[in-house]
Amino acid sequence: MTEQVIIEVVSCEREFISLEAEWNKLLECSSSNSIFLTWEWISTWWQYFQKGLTLYIVTAREAGTSILVGLAPLVVEEKSFFKIPYCKIFLFAGSGPAAGDHMDFIIQKDYEQIVAPIFVSKIISGCSGLLPIIKLDGLSDSSYSAALFVQRFGEGKCYIHKSICPYISLPDDWNSYLEGRDTKAFRNIRRLERKFGKESSGQVYYHRIVHKDDLRNEMKSMYKLNVLSRMEHGELSSYSDIRMQRFHSDIAERFLKNDWLRLFFLNVEGIDIAVIYCFLRNRILYSYSMGFDAKWKKYGPGKLVLKYALQECIPEGIHEFDFLRGDHGYKHEWTDNTRSVLFFRASTTFIGRLFIKMYGFARIMRNKLKKSSAS
Repeated sequence: MTEQVIIEVVSCEREFISLEAEWNKLLECSSSNSIFLTWEWISTWWQYFQKGLTLYIVTAREAGTSILVGLAPLVVEEKSFFKIPYCKIFLFAGSGPAAGDHMDFIIQKDYEQIVAPIFVSKIISGCSGLLPIIKLDGLSDSSYSAALFVQRFGEGKCYIHKSICPYISLPDDWNSYLEGRDTKAFRNIRRLERKFGKESSGQVYYHRIVHKDDLRNEMKSMYKLNVLSRMEHGELSSYSDIRMQRFHSDIAERFLKNDWLRLFFLNVEGIDIAVIYCFLRNRILYSYSMGFDAKWKKYGPGKLVLKYALQECIPEGIHEFDFLRGDHGYKHEWTDNTRSVLFFRASTTFIGRLFIKMYGFARIMRNKLKKSSAS
């Protein structure tokens, strides 16, 4: 079957940039048409997070026509001790600090059975040295490639952690959605709305960013609100990192140009008090991050702006609202539907497998400590 395709590895930036014209066209013909696999996301991610990484984009082209039919969007991180390399880690481009979900190989649907096994073999054969690790975060749980990796290594020789991704299947109108939900939860939201309307001292309004001229200031507001809400939970926001802010400022501008950005705010007397930052692709709205000013916490501003975002989705013909990774309680007030993303670890060496087992054990212990401290 390998004679049907030509396999190459793109490792230099010039060759990577040359893929731009073909990238999204292939993505649209694949089963993995996620916003986090678009050229815009991957190329911007590479611009900001390439330090210490080498491109490892495996391409498959149809023999005879050279048409691109497959991409494995990976990078390699190599670690050294006194300039002696000892660890080689394969990662998805677009993951890591930016936390993209539903990651996968990008393969034309009618070539998936042919190309995916070749990609898996190519990556495994590239595992060299004392400590080679395949570390694929945010891998789609429906991925054919994920099943192939598990099959090749065996369930006992790899580590898989699942993270729940709740999602809402949106009907054609808001009332139809409400009919399928817990009335108690939504009565509480209506109560918060009434209380907020009565007790807020200034004019209350909701809005969505549609103009580039407004984007820079509103992105700063989004960062600030996310930092404030994370502090309320004793957590550090990823937006505390100036590099992450610059990355998202560029992503928001590129996505707005493509009509892929949905940035919703709740505002009181000209001051933003809650935000939800979303991306749109293929009639799916991805909820990337939220934030609110803790001073307004008793009114549930996060819930209020989320309701506004959902109500805006339906007239647009959006059929799914994806909360992305994280099994947070508030998400289950809005939906009963869940899927998962996978965090996959595997190695071809004994030392690598031992390292991965230690990682898995440490993760289990950390989760137990979190649960015991919470109780």
